[in-house]
Amino acid sequence: MAVQWSLVIFTLLTGAAGWCFAALAFDAVRGKNQDKAFAVTIVALVLMVVGGAASVTHLAHPGNMLAALNNPTSGIFVEAMLVGLSSVCMIVFAILVKRDAAPLAAKVFAVVGGVLGVALSYLAGSSYLMEAISSWNTVVLPLGYLATAVPAGIALYLAVVGGDAEDPKVLLVAMVAGAALGAVLGLVYALGSGSQADVTLLLYGGVVACGGLVPVVCGLLAFKRRAQMRTLMAVACACALVGALCFRVIMWETFVLAAAQVGAPFITDFMVL
Repeated sequence: MAVQWSLVIFTLLTGAAGWCFAALAFDAVRGKNQDKAFAVTIVALVLMVVGGAASVTHLAHPGNMLAALNNPTSGIFVEAMLVGLSSVCMIVFAILVKRDAAPLAAKVFAVVGGVLGVALSYLAGSSYLMEAISSWNTVVLPLGYLATAVPAGIALYLAVVGGDAEDPKVLLVAMVAGAALGAVLGLVYALGSGSQADVTLLLYGGVVACGGLVPVVCGLLAFKRRAQMRTLMAVACACALVGALCFRVIMWETFVLAAAQVGAPFITDFMVL
């Protein structure tokens, strides 16, 4: 199946944005790194909005989005709702932080927005689960979407916060764990897809080495090299994004119809919708 780049960009950017804001929410509850909260929120919001806009372009006509939104049970509706609600939470949080008002309310909006962002990173992958496509019909797919977004988002947050980050150990552990898990899930998904497509470079070079190994190494180095935190996290974020992108491309490249669907008409280009 042709790679649907608009959908790849959508899940890539919104996933990173969601986990970036979730990391901010974690620190907001602890009262850490609040001097960078506004800047982080703006970065996350821009990524969320750009990613959400990208999702519209996969339709033949943007107006078709309105028809899709009429079905509250559709994946498009759920994803649009999560993008919208998480963006609202980010905006309200940014306003409260900028005005230094209602700190408790700000924490509530941060936590709600973070939870919604994390949920989006999983549900964006689960929307592809369908019996008609055997290679997609596995929980490993949405888990991979979620796991590959973890290091990208957390590394982005720590890159903005920089070397003066207060108590980043928990977030660094989460980033390293997410990167390692994303690499493992990438291997499990690609090798178990049953596809004959050659995704060796995407898998081992992109998902495992770039998206897994590099962020893990950067995360471990950051524990002792606080002065180089921003540089290490910038590298980790960039590589994690490449790895996450490769995982999503592999999903399209290893497209395999279920046996019952072989020979039946099936849409392989979403742009016709």
